[in-house]
Amino acid sequence: MKIAVVHSFYSQDAPSGENSAVNSQVAALTRAGHEVKLFSAQTTTGPQNISYKLRAAMRVAFGSGTNPLTKINRFKPDLVHIHNLFPNYSTNWLSKVKAPIIVSVHNYRYLCAAGTFFVGNQQCFTCLEKGNSRPALAKKCYRGSGLATLPLAIANRDLGVSGSIVKYAKQILVLTQEAKDVFVKAGWPSSQLQVVPNFIETPKTRENRHQGINSKQDSWVYIGRLSSEKGILELLKDWPKGEKLSIIGDGPLLAQIEQRIIGAPNVELLGRLESKEISGILSNAKGMIFPSLVREGLPLVFLEALSVGCPTIAKDSNVVSHLVRQFNVGEVYSNGTQLSDALITVGKKSKEFQARSLELYKSEFTEEAWVSRVNAIYRSATL
Repeated sequence: MKIAVVHSFYSQDAPSGENSAVNSQVAALTRAGHEVKLFSAQTTTGPQNISYKLRAAMRVAFGSGTNPLTKINRFKPDLVHIHNLFPNYSTNWLSKVKAPIIVSVHNYRYLCAAGTFFVGNQQCFTCLEKGNSRPALAKKCYRGSGLATLPLAIANRDLGVSGSIVKYAKQILVLTQEAKDVFVKAGWPSSQLQVVPNFIETPKTRENRHQGINSKQDSWVYIGRLSSEKGILELLKDWPKGEKLSIIGDGPLLAQIEQRIIGAPNVELLGRLESKEISGILSNAKGMIFPSLVREGLPLVFLEALSVGCPTIAKDSNVVSHLVRQFNVGEVYSNGTQLSDALITVGKKSKEFQARSLELYKSEFTEEAWVSRVNAIYRSATL
């Protein structure tokens, strides 16, 4: 099958799970025997002239402007698989696509200008509850700017229910059942929504637990951006002195965290590491801590933990906490006391959680599982 994949890549200045997922999926489809062509645009950072910002605003607000339709038509695909269009591609070209359209939705941008249901250092579901995006303007939800929020508020005025994605996509792929439930609540048709989680490659360290870094399994690990919405400051506040914690990542709170852990011998800051290094640390950690305060799609770091049999302890209300509860691969906490209890429980039941984590990864989050699900959707869409 000839497949056109469309994606507007986020800036490469910071790690992006969505960018990584798209690249991995293109490679997986190619290995599965499809002829795949990626049509992409790149979001840049740094100084941007006013004309670029105006064009981007028009694309987002009214769906007009830059699109890959001419190039796609030359390719003559059997199917078009769209990931992210924001902010470099418009949407009004979707009505002219001749092949069936599949759309993967990686976040909540269609329902929330911030994309995370997190504004002003707290969760916010006002737009979802009211069924429109007008509250986003008052709260300046996108980058703290009313002007920057305006195009998104216009585009998502009815939370995308009447937008081009819902109108022209044969199937819309979301990452979790929780995400499907949220979109259905917003008014998106349940029949169009399919749960298809991302995958990661099986790491070489998966069968070699206890033989790498931290082989004594005396440390827990946090992996993620060092920013307020990730819950890292709350985690440090609640972290018990008797347990070791390794922090992997970079971000705007780096200097603040460096200051906070001075005089705390049980907490170490490792900075940003390569994927292979992270896999080695996870495969020999006591467990991974996921304290995020936001609704994310499906964090790849959780899949990485599962793939090496690493138990997970997640803050209540984020997407990982729902999966941890559903599949019993760790513990969930909501405050410091519960966190301490969760650390003790996971320590005692370590082997059980390790085994279930590996089983869950093998059944749900491998490349083979993803290809099987997507191929079935592709066949149905092209009948």
